[in-house]
Amino acid sequence: MHKINDDKILSLVLWLIALHSFIVGAGLIAMPSKIIELLGFNSGGDRFFQEQGGMFHIIMVVAYSLPALKISKFESMVLFAIIVKFSATIFLFSYYFFANRILIVLLSGITDCLMAMVIMLAYILYRKQYQRVH
Repeated sequence: MHKINDDKILSLVLWLIALHSFIVGAGLIAMPSKIIELLGFNSGGDRFFQEQGGMFHIIMVVAYSLPALKISKFESMVLFAIIVKFSATIFLFSYYFFANRILIVLLSGITDCLMAMVIMLAYILYRKQYQRVH
């Protein structure tokens, strides 16, 4: 049986998170304001922040894709991805509990937290494999 290397697992995790970020970004840009309102946000007719958030997610695709392509060259970007996901978790949970209890914000916080933990676990496995080899 062929064993999957831990660097391949980390790379796959990062590609999946990049895909998630692209889908969320494209969705925010393309989503009609009426759907945003159904999710609990008040658009007020101005789409600037919705589209800015979409562009941010699409730009983050690069941050997740670089280490997915070559972990050894962009290893610091893996740590950056973990920091980004945990920072997003803190922001989203804080917003939900202290500003506005919008369900999609809570679900996004849970999702970002899970993604951060999966990246971190895959990175720990990668580092253990790297130490065994070197």
